[in-house]
Amino acid sequence: MTSIEPTGTINDICVFSDSGLMLLALDGSQIPSYFIPALGPAPKWCSYLENLTEEVEEGAQTTIYDDFKFLTKEDVTPVPTQCTVHETVGAYTSTK
Repeated sequence: MTSIEPTGTINDICVFSDSGLMLLALDGSQIPSYFIPALGPAPKWCSYLENLTEEVEEGAQTTIYDDFKFLTKEDVTPVPTQCTVHETVGAYTSTK
């Protein structure tokens, strides 16, 4: 599973056919690119991405955060009012 949280509003998405490469058109002038191997291989003209992802997978280590789910502010907004959002920690706790 992959989560993409761009810095602006997504206006359009360009997915290269039969590949895992996509470009996002945002409100800004830069066009971010994302490679998601689960969607398909890298295009032939940027095959080096395959090597990069293999190196990252080889170096993958289990961290203490593997079992955690990190929430964005939008995820926490629907939480009932008896809970308090802590800006500095980014977590919520019940006030009961």
